[in-house]
Amino acid sequence: DGDLVRYDPRTLRTDEARLRGSTDVIAFGHGAVWAGDSFGSTVTRYDAQSLRPGVSIDVPQGVNNLVVADDVWVLSENIGALTPIDPRTDEAGTSVPVGGDPAGLAAGGGAVWVGDEDGLIRRVDEDTRQVTEIPFGAEIRALAYDDETDTLWVDVA
Repeated sequence: DGDLVRYDPRTLRTDEARLRGSTDVIAFGHGAVWAGDSFGSTVTRYDAQSLRPGVSIDVPQGVNNLVVADDVWVLSENIGALTPIDPRTDEAGTSVPVGGDPAGLAAGGGAVWVGDEDGLIRRVDEDTRQVTEIPFGAEIRALAYDDETDTLWVDVA
C-alpha cells in the first residue's frame, strides 16, 4: 500500500494520490496511469490529471508487469501469458501464451516483445495477436524498444 506520486522535474512539484490496494508495477498511456497489483491480480486505471482511481480490472492469470501500446498489456509470469486490456472499454481480452519463463517486456513497432529465460524473444503482433518466436541464443533479462530507430534493446545474462 502506498501513494501514487506525479513528479514534474521542471517545477519540482509533486501531487499524490492514495493507491487502491497494493501496487507492484505501473505504466503510463491513454491519459492514465495503470497500476498492477500482483497479490490481488488487478490493474487499476488512475486518471492522469485528477489522480483519481477508476475501474479495477481483474486479470485472474496474475499481474507481474505492464506495458502500454495500443492496448495495456499485462504479463502473467506464472502461466507465461500476455493479457490485453482495451483502454476504451477497460475490459481484459483473451490471453496470448508467450513462453514458460518470461523475463522481459517492451512495446513498440506495432508489437509487444517478451523475452524469455530460454533464449527466445516472442513478438506479439498487436493487431493479429500472432506470436513470432525469434531465437536469440542467450538468457534474456530485460527488453526496451526505441520507437525513434525501431530498435529492440536486449539485456542478456
